Amino acid sequence: MSSKQTIKAVGYARRSTDMQERSIPDQKTFVERWAKENNYHIERWYIDDAISGTSVRGRVAFERMIADAEDGGDFAVVLCYDISRFSRGGTNETGFYLHRLHVTGVDAIFCAEGIPEGEEGELLQGVKSWQARQYSVKLSRDSIRGTISHIMDKHCAPGGTAPYGFDKQHCTAAGQVLRTFRWLPDTRKQEFGPDGKLIRVLEAGESVKKAKSDIVRFVHSSPDRVAVVKRIFDLCIEGYGYYHIANRLNNEGVPCPNGGYWLSSRISRILANPVYRGAIAWNRRTMGKINGVARDGTLRPKRGWLSKNNPQEDWFVVEDVHEPIVSPETFERARMAVRSRRDEGGEPNPSTVPCSLA
Repeated sequence: MSSKQTIKAVGYARRSTDMQERSIPDQKTFVERWAKENNYHIERWYIDDAISGTSVRGRVAFERMIADAEDGGDFAVVLCYDISRFSRGGTNETGFYLHRLHVTGVDAIFCAEGIPEGEEGELLQGVKSWQARQYSVKLSRDSIRGTISHIMDKHCAPGGTAPYGFDKQHCTAAGQVLRTFRWLPDTRKQEFGPDGKLIRVLEAGESVKKAKSDIVRFVHSSPDRVAVVKRIFDLCIEGYGYYHIANRLNNEGVPCPNGGYWLSSRISRILANPVYRGAIAWNRRTMGKINGVARDGTLRPKRGWLSKNNPQEDWFVVEDVHEPIVSPETFERARMAVRSRRDEGGEPNPSTVPCSLA
């Protein structure tokens, strides 16, 4: 009697930054055990780690898996831990990619779901896809509200990379310094201890857990970076525009925050950021994939994934939170100079000499 033929499959695993989610090894262990018990052989794995499932954008492995299937891949089934690992994009997006697999003759099986075949399975799959999307919607809502509370009530610095000229310092609720982080041009960051001594260098994307009660503050970075910021404001007040300032810094060999060349857009962002006058400001741009938020806390569902600048009336701003790099008076004088140049047509300073980018 011949044994049942083994079905060729591939595995797909994804983890976002949600600490409650199953790790990649956990997903693989479960799926591999299920495959062995049900006569599937996993040819290879497609893995997206630390990437949100609310959109396919940025999920390189997922897109490659779909493309491989459409190119006549060597597998008949995609095995995934559950439908939320496959997608949190809702019934429309999930259905779209399942359909693309289906027309190539490839099925998708969500090993931990127990979804039956037939019409009942289609209905249950739609419900579970909707539930996966709603989890992300709730997570987005809770994250936004938590961020607003941290900023407005605790005066905690927003997440992400510290603005140029500042480092991020983690303190206890009682004010004891725990550690300080300084970003390097290649997106790695240095970790300094409470005594200011370098402890280690963290790779890009590597983070250090902090207690929910910890406070994050902006503190002055290295003296050379602080001096560059002050100089940018001084040049602006003297009447020079973004393009001239960027060219001057490039011509003088002043390192840019990202290791490349200074651009007028970066100069513009520095001169407009209230952080340099000692304030923290959040919601200057809408970066979330699901919701934006108005100044009164009202959430606004997004219809696209692109980030955009928000009107100033929607910013969340708290003044006098940390030591400023420039005084509020200097900051306002620079803003007035920018507005004046804009009103006059924004002609470049005639002394501007474009730097060579060769």
